[in-house]
Amino acid sequence: MNSLYIHIPFCKKKCFYCSFVVSVGQEKQVDDYLDFLEKEAKLFKGAKVDSIHLGGGTPSLLHSEQLKKIAGVIKANFIFESKSEFAIEANPETLDQQKTQTLKSIGINRVSLGVQSFQNKCLQYLGRNHDGDSAIRAFALLREAGFENINIDLIYALTGQSFTEVEQDLSQLERLGCKHASLYTLTVEEQSRFFARKVPEMQRQLQAEFFEKAVLTLEKGGLAQYEISNFAEPGFESAHNMNYWMGGNYIGLGVGAHSHQDGHRWWNVGRLTEYMKRINESGQAKNGEEKLSPEERLCEAVVFGLRMNAGIDLNDLEKRYQVEFSREKKEKVEAFINDGYLELAGGRLKTALKGRLVLDELSSYLV
Repeated sequence: MNSLYIHIPFCKKKCFYCSFVVSVGQEKQVDDYLDFLEKEAKLFKGAKVDSIHLGGGTPSLLHSEQLKKIAGVIKANFIFESKSEFAIEANPETLDQQKTQTLKSIGINRVSLGVQSFQNKCLQYLGRNHDGDSAIRAFALLREAGFENINIDLIYALTGQSFTEVEQDLSQLERLGCKHASLYTLTVEEQSRFFARKVPEMQRQLQAEFFEKAVLTLEKGGLAQYEISNFAEPGFESAHNMNYWMGGNYIGLGVGAHSHQDGHRWWNVGRLTEYMKRINESGQAKNGEEKLSPEERLCEAVVFGLRMNAGIDLNDLEKRYQVEFSREKKEKVEAFINDGYLELAGGRLKTALKGRLVLDELSSYLV
């Protein structure tokens, strides 16, 4: 599978937890940026893609004509079927009736709505630009425009948060009839305002309790966990993200975007002005690259595969990459199975609930 990711870095403000490549207050540069995206897209003209994702930043900040231009650039340079997943990330405060109708008209069929919480206290804590009521209205506008495949992002484990508050957010998901949810623990990342302010994270044990309860609550509401942070009704899983987790190929356009083709990985510069300068001069903005060995690709496939509830067949992966998992790493896997972090069922290696709570730590021993 081959995916296309286009990074739209523009935001009205940078949320307190955000560490992504974003440009705040630079909306006057959007039209120029889209011109440079068009030039970069020509490097891949004729490439077939199976999913498309507009991420950010806040792609939905763009006005209708700008969104139509992006769609035109994609159609002029890439080959894809109309039924392919075509997704956009959107913030509630950027959506109105005209915008949602535009999204539908240009072929977008999946919207990932950055709600984070339906509670005003939590939204203020996170530095969001919307309130709970506007999030509910935005969801309704998307449904009125004909969108059925809508994801809602939620953040939990805020300092001082109670699980009752988390339950209130999860209950609102169920009342809306949401088909997909992404549930993320609040982590304090470098390059974020929370990091600069030395905001503490919730204690690990309490995070674990919240996570376990949240999984049960979502599954009772009809959203089955299929990846560590993602839950969906059958048929509404994110095809684009599944491609990443399964080690597929992807093309990244825009400032800070990453690409991968059969073990060759490269990435663009992370500053807007430098990106536009390089595209203007040479048509490309590559800032680095690496060639992964078969062993590295196998290790990544194991680590990403363990994020998914379906798990992995290690023998199949070894055949795919024509290399064996090292004896040392297999011994680690055995130890994790014995300790109840991983489990082997039907020939597939999976992460047990206990292991999901510390998967990043486990993964560090397997790469």
